[in-house]
Amino acid sequence: MIKLLRTTIATAAILALSGCATTPIEYDLTPKAVNENDSFAMQVLKSSYNPGLVFDLKDTELPEDAYQNVLNYSTSSAVGLVAGGALGALKGLGWAALFNSTSHPQLDYIHYIAYIPADDIDITDVDAINTYIKKNYIYPALESYIASDENKKLERPVEILDYANGEFQIKGEACHAVQLGTPEYDGCQMFWNQNTFYIRYATAETGLPFTPSIKANKYIVARIMEPRLRSSILLKHIKTDMMYAFVPGLGYKADHVSRLTSNMVFRDTPSIIGKDGSINFFVTKK
Repeated sequence: MIKLLRTTIATAAILALSGCATTPIEYDLTPKAVNENDSFAMQVLKSSYNPGLVFDLKDTELPEDAYQNVLNYSTSSAVGLVAGGALGALKGLGWAALFNSTSHPQLDYIHYIAYIPADDIDITDVDAINTYIKKNYIYPALESYIASDENKKLERPVEILDYANGEFQIKGEACHAVQLGTPEYDGCQMFWNQNTFYIRYATAETGLPFTPSIKANKYIVARIMEPRLRSSILLKHIKTDMMYAFVPGLGYKADHVSRLTSNMVFRDTPSIIGKDGSINFFVTKK
């Protein structure tokens, strides 16, 4: 069993705000089997769990008809009916059962869960992991959004100012995904490199909830935590099956974020978003 003792960076991010010291945690880096009884959304989320971050989030069992309704809504334009928190109008279809709650403070953030071919990258090389994700997964999604009609119609379209060391500098509406006070749109940072965390190894046989399109002997499961919601513009534009976004129920923030990327975020319902805006909910069939 491969084990590594290192400071829990995810926990440190929270403790640093409160002035507390960090605590070393033992990490098991060996591939962890997914539970095929979980929803696909839960399999993706659990693959990114570590001792410093485990969400108190559970799948909801739905009867056949309600479960099928969820699939229909998540794979069609009808999902627009529930964007922005309008799920209450669809309780008869079983949507009410989708509501999940947790007390974990980081459930308010967007988390990008990425799977990196690791034949040439060591799991402790955070810089290489961060660079790979940003170059191969994040940058193509950002380019797609910038070229999209939804960006072009904004009063202040998003532009890339700089891409140095993987910390994107942008300008435009996304600089204030959630407007508080008087916003400034002339420039901001989208990602911080210290918010990239490696989790464990995986293989095509063990630890991946999907069949990877990029073939490798082993993979690194990593997570990028993004608390400012500026990267919400990427959600509809992920171009790979090797990265997914955990998106929490955003409450009042959903209205602001929906200005930038419609039909992708919900007031009360968390989801996992994948390639080309595919939406996966935390539901299973009874």
